[in-house]
Amino acid sequence: MRNCRRPGVLLAIGAALAVGAFVSLLVAGQPQVRGQTPPLSEDEAALLVLINGYRLEHGLTPLKVSPTLSAAARWMSEDMAVHNRLSHTDSLGRSPAERMAAFGYTQASLWGEIIRGGSGTPEGAFEVWRNSPGHNAVMLTDGFVVAGVGKAYNPQSPYGWFWTVDFGDYDDGGIPLPTPTRMPTPTPTPTSDVEEQALAWAVGPGWPQAHDDTLHNCPKAGKWAISVWDGPDGTDTGQALAACGAGAVAAAYHIDPHTQVWSRWFVGWPAISNLATLDSGQAIITLGG
Repeated sequence: MRNCRRPGVLLAIGAALAVGAFVSLLVAGQPQVRGQTPPLSEDEAALLVLINGYRLEHGLTPLKVSPTLSAAARWMSEDMAVHNRLSHTDSLGRSPAERMAAFGYTQASLWGEIIRGGSGTPEGAFEVWRNSPGHNAVMLTDGFVVAGVGKAYNPQSPYGWFWTVDFGDYDDGGIPLPTPTRMPTPTPTPTSDVEEQALAWAVGPGWPQAHDDTLHNCPKAGKWAISVWDGPDGTDTGQALAACGAGAVAAAYHIDPHTQVWSRWFVGWPAISNLATLDSGQAIITLGG
């Protein structure tokens, strides 16, 4: 039976024990043996089934379970729970890419991470992400093949539950989940002021180092992608996106990793576009035209 509500105490057998367990894991920082990562819990697996069903509806490959990304995602959820904060920069000062690499996921060209605080059920977390353009784009990125999911609980936190999903673009021994036959109908969870979400992504060493005025990982028509501009700093956004072809990109989003403020660009709508330029190596979420 799932722990569906924040007041539930199945994962909180006393606050002191819960916090103690979190701290013991955080001190380690990363797993000692990769094979020791336990299987996904019922709720963690249910969330990945929801994401995979959603990807299948959009013609994308379902994600396998990565042992290293599962360990990284669990550590991150527990780190956020211990420190009662939502941030993609963990308590050791690591970015998502640095944290995933520390857990053994080191060969990726593309990483992604979505986090959530305040939803007690996988359906609640998924519904919030599906209705957020940034999070939705990460879940529907064509280049990802594996993922790891982590869920943690802090009874003393106004968030209660903390979720992390880490995504990667190469298979490091992932285990396939059962393929869903249909998209489960999620139960919407109202958001509140404390139920914040955030998004981060990172570009790894697989991207070319020399500038060639290219937008890497151009989106397919009607699909979302995480793209990276490989050209001069301060390039006009429209000009940079045109590297994928005229009309190939309909919209683009960028989030400042420090302020968590979004900027956006829409083809033919300069009045409501505030993503004016792109710098070399800047990652953006793009929608194919």
